Amino acid sequence: SLCALVRSFGGKSHAARVLLCKCVSPVLPACVSLVRQIAQRPSEHTGKAAQNAINLLVACFDVISKEMPEEFISGTVKDFIAMYSDPAAVKALSVDTGSSLLELLTLLARRPGQKFKQLSVQTVEWCLSVWPGLAPGGGITHADLLQLLCRVLRHQWRACAPQHVQGVLALMVQCFHALDPSAVQRFLLDEIVKLDEQTKFFCSPALGADQGKGLFTLACSLLTMVEVRPDLQEVLLSVLYRIPREVLGMAAQQRTADQGLLRSFLSKNPRDCAEFSRELINFINDASFLASLA
Repeated sequence: SLCALVRSFGGKSHAARVLLCKCVSPVLPACVSLVRQIAQRPSEHTGKAAQNAINLLVACFDVISKEMPEEFISGTVKDFIAMYSDPAAVKALSVDTGSSLLELLTLLARRPGQKFKQLSVQTVEWCLSVWPGLAPGGGITHADLLQLLCRVLRHQWRACAPQHVQGVLALMVQCFHALDPSAVQRFLLDEIVKLDEQTKFFCSPALGADQGKGLFTLACSLLTMVEVRPDLQEVLLSVLYRIPREVLGMAAQQRTADQGLLRSFLSKNPRDCAEFSRELINFINDASFLASLA
């Protein structure tokens, strides 16, 4: 009911939102305290309560973040990051509660202003610190964190340091190299395309010395997926189109021993993604045919 009340003020005047802020402010610290208690002692009976509390905070941050005290917003994010830096707490999250938490962090990244830049950097650093310890079966997955990171970087690209960009690439490699290709979903690839469209992520100087190795591993994984996931072929090709040509060439060498076929593919200079896609599919098909003859 409180969530619905807060949402109903979405189009109201500033004065009305200030009044709403005064009304709900006493409740919000209790929400954070409730989530903290549940994070420390999770059980199957408390997941819905945590989700409802976070959803109320999401609604407030969405509608009245400009009217809320800056210290409460920053303190809440710091609290959540501290709560869920514990691998046991992350694993105990339900899928719905984890989704609500990620929605809250994504929402803050979209807000303009210095305070939200700082919160976004904290969010990025939290994601990069917890993903190596994620265990299967939790409410947050590697794919969830990568989706959140892609969204945060799109909105706060200039606030991110080189180590953040390199960490996101490392998580991309993890998602597509270590996970079962059948588990990869389209939304994740769409987020990567959007990220590169807005930031030129794959050509970023911030990738530094890791650019070649990380992108090579990523390109090899995506080339394999083009064959085994025809339902995702279009968006996979769109991601590969954005990877630097020299890196893609090294990945293509792993597909065939025929130097003539390889030189023919690498000599092409596609004008757009559609032409690139046709050429790459032809190369993969020809490489597979030659391999079957051998």
